[in-house]
Amino acid sequence: MVQKCFCVFVFVSTVLWNVVPVAADIVSVVANGPNANIETISQVVISVTDGTGTNLVTQNVSVTGTTQGVSSAILQSITTTAGVLDSFNPVTPTIANSTFPTSGALGIQVLTPSQAVGVTDSNFLSALAETHANGDLVNYLRVDGGSFTPQWDILYGEAVNSNDFLVFEERNGNTTFTVEPLDINGDPIAGSDTLSFNSASYQWSIGLSNSLDPNGSQPQVLGVVDFDLFGTSTPIGGFRINDTGNADFKFFIGTLAVPEPGSAVVIALLGLCGLRRRRLSSVDGELDR
Repeated sequence: MVQKCFCVFVFVSTVLWNVVPVAADIVSVVANGPNANIETISQVVISVTDGTGTNLVTQNVSVTGTTQGVSSAILQSITTTAGVLDSFNPVTPTIANSTFPTSGALGIQVLTPSQAVGVTDSNFLSALAETHANGDLVNYLRVDGGSFTPQWDILYGEAVNSNDFLVFEERNGNTTFTVEPLDINGDPIAGSDTLSFNSASYQWSIGLSNSLDPNGSQPQVLGVVDFDLFGTSTPIGGFRINDTGNADFKFFIGTLAVPEPGSAVVIALLGLCGLRRRRLSSVDGELDR
């Protein structure tokens, strides 16, 4: 009997060491209609700097047309069906495993408030990392003038909050790219879903463009997705980007606003916690009062 148990243990151990990771699914991000799976935006507040100075702009509808000549557009908050996002990019990422071309790629640039950083410039990757680490909606990657499919990893060096959201935007809201979640070691997460963005993914035009963009007549168009859409409980430590359609875009992390003490939301949450505590205490037959 002892020998039989030992043999079974060895067999099970061998099977576990040879588990084949489950292939990830591709999930199309859809903004509108019955298959919509992003958070609906109802208001966007932006601090806009242009030739007239800096002004706080509140948008209650998606904007028609484009205001060019904007040097910065710092996102202050986005009101969505999930709540108000008012904190962005808790962790600054690094860029790894990039496959940007360096020949015939003059149209690949990171547009900042003051300069266009080219793909052959020594600070290109650090400038790219910065686009994923701030809420400036006119600080983004521009990919024009060729058929490129660059890929790169965004690594945070730690697990991001699973309750956070991905805020994304693309110039004119009409181009494809994919985002695959990575674990804290920078490896793809087995069984997770890769998000695919396309012309049906974008929801809210901010009506603004970077003054340095040659295609500045096209505004940036926003969207927000819940991290739950990646379909994994494994802590996410980064993302792998595949710019399949030469998207001119950026994305960054958004966090829900913390309710004020004494607000109805906090009281409701405390009530739920108290109810859960009483239920847990009643498991052993004694109700905690």
